[in-house]
Amino acid sequence: MKEKNRFFGRILKADKSLLNLSENSFAIRRRSGEEILLFALNGKMLRLLAGDCDHAPDTIVCEILPDVDQEISADGWNLADGVLRIPFMTKIDLNQVELVDMTANIEIRDFPGHMKGLIARRMRQADFARYKEVEDRCALLTSALNEHLTEATEIPLVEVIAFGEGQPSPGDAALSGMLLTGRCFALGRRFNVNWYNRLRVEIRRLLHRTDFRGRNLLAHALEGRMTAIQRRFFEAMARDYECADEIQVKDLAAAENFNGRAFLVGCFAALEMIQKSLFAR
Repeated sequence: MKEKNRFFGRILKADKSLLNLSENSFAIRRRSGEEILLFALNGKMLRLLAGDCDHAPDTIVCEILPDVDQEISADGWNLADGVLRIPFMTKIDLNQVELVDMTANIEIRDFPGHMKGLIARRMRQADFARYKEVEDRCALLTSALNEHLTEATEIPLVEVIAFGEGQPSPGDAALSGMLLTGRCFALGRRFNVNWYNRLRVEIRRLLHRTDFRGRNLLAHALEGRMTAIQRRFFEAMARDYECADEIQVKDLAAAENFNGRAFLVGCFAALEMIQKSLFAR
């Protein structure tokens, strides 16, 4: 049964990991009619979204959000034992709502030729022109990763992390795509993705170089946590049926909350590395 709340309507679903969150004191960073974005002192993010939208890590989806003209305490929000308490207003009990496990253990065992071709075609369209520099920087990073020298990746990675304008930045979104693609192939255990663990180690070391939105996005990818639309994309990649692939590539490119086009640039860079490893055998 969905929890119903006077100010937030029915609470449609929530990230299961929020029940075990250790950092539980939040303040509002940004607020609109569709989103309330909260953050903790350590940079941990929590989002409340309105409507039955694409679910994401560290997110609570509500039927409605309070009108932007309604006064809400800017800080002092507390999440403990699965209950989010909003000062002087109400509480949201996550123990009474649908909980979603955002960790996706998707195993890719065959190379997705259809999917890679569709991504390449989509990247040639006009709206990807602004991501050309991100694509070039990712290509330099993949060359460094293929050299098998950990120290060789630092400078190319610094050139990608936090690069570009946006929330999250295109560079962080592309790295998220690389990480999640590498993870799915590593779980499949059919392809050489030795670069994946090196990339994880180096990104953890350089997380301080990006802003709180980028740190949260990359932390989710490092943990194998992904949005619902990203899950559908990688599930389609694992099956690699052309019609299903086309739909998922189109939907992912349209996703604004994690910069879906830049995410696709990162996925393509990872697929390029994996495909080259096939010919290097």
